[in-house]
Amino acid sequence: MLTKLQIDIAIPADRYVALYTGGVKNIFAISRDGFSVQFPGSVLNRFVTHEGVYGSFEMSFDRNNKLTGIKKLD
Repeated sequence: MLTKLQIDIAIPADRYVALYTGGVKNIFAISRDGFSVQFPGSVLNRFVTHEGVYGSFEMSFDRNNKLTGIKKLD
């Protein structure tokens, strides 16, 4: 069984540099339904723009709470 959480992310480019260079490894967020989630910042690399990372995302987790996927919502 997969668990899906929706999170809203707003990370300006200057803050994302710490993730990209390895100074910060994990992101902590609260899902729309109130769950705390921690995940490796590297999973956001494909969503980075010149402005940073902004948007709503759906994250999928397996029964062991391991991240199995992330997609950007429209």
